[in-house]
Amino acid sequence: MSESKEQALSSLTEALNIDRELARYYLERTSWSLEEAINEYHSGTSEKFEEKKPSTDQVHGETSSHGPSTVSSDGSQSLKLLCWNLDGLDSANLEERTTAVVENILLKKPDVVLLQEVVSLSLKIFQENCEGYIVLVSKHRFRYFNAILVRSSTTKTKAASLKSVPFETSKMGRHYLTYRIKFADAKIVVMTSHLESLAENSAERKKQFSEILDCMKRQSKNFNVIFGGDTNLYDTEVNAVGGVPSEVLDAWASCGSALTTKCTWNMAENDNLGKGSSKFRFDRIFIRPAKKAKAIQPSTFTLVGKERLSGCKRFASDHWGMWLEVSII
Repeated sequence: MSESKEQALSSLTEALNIDRELARYYLERTSWSLEEAINEYHSGTSEKFEEKKPSTDQVHGETSSHGPSTVSSDGSQSLKLLCWNLDGLDSANLEERTTAVVENILLKKPDVVLLQEVVSLSLKIFQENCEGYIVLVSKHRFRYFNAILVRSSTTKTKAASLKSVPFETSKMGRHYLTYRIKFADAKIVVMTSHLESLAENSAERKKQFSEILDCMKRQSKNFNVIFGGDTNLYDTEVNAVGGVPSEVLDAWASCGSALTTKCTWNMAENDNLGKGSSKFRFDRIFIRPAKKAKAIQPSTFTLVGKERLSGCKRFASDHWGMWLEVSII
């Protein structure tokens, strides 16, 4: 970022008492004009969503952005989503690996990005390099956390709708984020989380998954709900909590259950942690369509991040990323 842009960013942050991500959003909308950004902020044009009283653990301030949405080959509108555990706790080659994820985002231009195992260094890389995206994180007490990125040219957003909910009995500081957007006139709640790790924490993980499903079902029927994250779930654990509710779709299953896209953590293909035979579908995306017009339907599910990086000769993460396209119907 140039010195003049950095100065404008600092000035707007101080003048409006808002965070850097929100200040950057307004400056990008106004071609980095400080005066126009201040006027834009005070214009009161932010989209108003139905919402409960916001929690205290959230990003404050309102934003509104909109632009052309993606149109698929059959003429329907399509939202693109990327979900990825970054393996930020592995400090080896972290800058190169995170930069590869940024390059993936800038190339593929997803409308929503859901990230897990983000750390301070990787967050800084996203904030400095993801032009055209609002980077959202909540207050966090642990070294690693979740983040949501939304593309400012295709979504309407209200930054104050970001909520972070801790899992009260987690031993690992796990939590989930919810955030409301509007895309092509479809109202959507996006959610992400990193559920409790390790086999011995199965009971806590099942409890957390049940809480996620309950949260999805509680959302207004006027809203679509998308949850994506590193669930660490085994199929037996999903079955143990009663399976996926009838009103909730498993995106991978809805898109054909291809075996080639099933295992997102696959040591037979990904040797970041060493070569092995273990492979699991730890990362999953679930969708609860809205009941009325502008409901969403999963249409394409693929895995990304399978290219070995030229520098470190490793992959961007020990997890493959999930790429999902959903149609607005």
